[in-house]
Amino acid sequence: MTISAFLVHFGNFLAPALVTAGILALIPVGPRQAGLFAGYGRRFALLFAVGAAVLVVGLLLFSRDGRMATYALLALAQGTLLWGWEQRAHRQPKKTRRVRRS
Repeated sequence: MTISAFLVHFGNFLAPALVTAGILALIPVGPRQAGLFAGYGRRFALLFAVGAAVLVVGLLLFSRDGRMATYALLALAQGTLLWGWEQRAHRQPKKTRRVRRS
């Protein structure tokens, strides 16, 4: 297999994790979100890493790429991560500014 063929196969293997991470990272998390793209890079990277790990585990478990169970686990894992961030954002108390009086 040539390098270019390997890169095409590897890119196609990771494409579902890449696309779902890109879409889910656009969902604003928490009430303090400044804008749509605030924190996008961090969320995208973590969602993609979790998705890629799920795809690798699915490949190892089923000895084959593209099983529907793997894609279901991909959606479940990334959705659970996003849900956890949302829960954590609402659970943290708002930071208030203390005014010092002299």
